[in-house]
Amino acid sequence: MQQVTEFWAWLQAVNWPVWVVAMAWWGWVLFGTGLVLSFLMLARRDFARGCGNLVLLVSLALVALVVSVFLGISFPLIGTIFFPTLAGLLIGGGIGALFAEKGSRSRCPDCGGRIVTETFTDATTKRRGERIVCKSCGRKWKEAYHRE
Repeated sequence: MQQVTEFWAWLQAVNWPVWVVAMAWWGWVLFGTGLVLSFLMLARRDFARGCGNLVLLVSLALVALVVSVFLGISFPLIGTIFFPTLAGLLIGGGIGALFAEKGSRSRCPDCGGRIVTETFTDATTKRRGERIVCKSCGRKWKEAYHRE
């Protein structure tokens, strides 16, 4: 218990630039951890679809990092652990979701075949459009007509 008390006394004696450097380092460590965890969780690509908007995640993470700098000066424990953890997981999860979303469009979840966009002409209305299909099993996802 005395070691913990001495450690907190040392932490309180350290000036604020050291806190900022420590928070930046901690944020990058957690950023990497969040990235690795998100890639591990994205093995089944379902997480990528429900992950949401990358811009929102990154902006929330940046806000969390800025708040951690200001809170780290007054409340060291909250500022150096909680907010960088949140920021790291948000940024890492957002980047992981971006990569997984990009990769999930190239392979069919049913058969593993290649997914392509092809142009078609409707037989009855003679309208042209595009659709996303699997080349192996023929499963269709989206179909959109061109504007006339």
